[in-house]
Amino acid sequence: MRVVVEIVNSICARPLQIRLFKILTDELDAEYRTLMLHSEIRWVSKGKVLQQFLQLLPKIKQFVESRNENYLELNDHSWLSDLVFLTDITKILNLELQRKEKTVTELIGSINAFKSKLNLWVAQKKECNISHYKFGVKNIC
Repeated sequence: MRVVVEIVNSICARPLQIRLFKILTDELDAEYRTLMLHSEIRWVSKGKVLQQFLQLLPKIKQFVESRNENYLELNDHSWLSDLVFLTDITKILNLELQRKEKTVTELIGSINAFKSKLNLWVAQKKECNISHYKFGVKNIC
């Protein structure tokens, strides 16, 4: 998450960089046109930042390279695998916890169930089984 926040904030912190990045995404007809500035306050924002970052990853790579910035993690298969994993688990947890009309007991049950799933996913990731990840990156293992 540290590298993602660093890259996103370096792009979004300066108006010129935001405009240049938007021009790039417009030219390449990307699903998202810009990135959300990361906020430490809400877990939900982390999930959205990660999701947008992963969707825009090829454009982000191109953009940071054009600025002569070097982020080795963007080409590291292990780091990318962790990024995909983190993106998927934050999305799943966010969806589960945002359902309306849940009691505190149900939320605690959801969190405990999520912890069990997380242990399974960690074991599968160690075995390089990423077939069920929504944002699965090909040939990451």
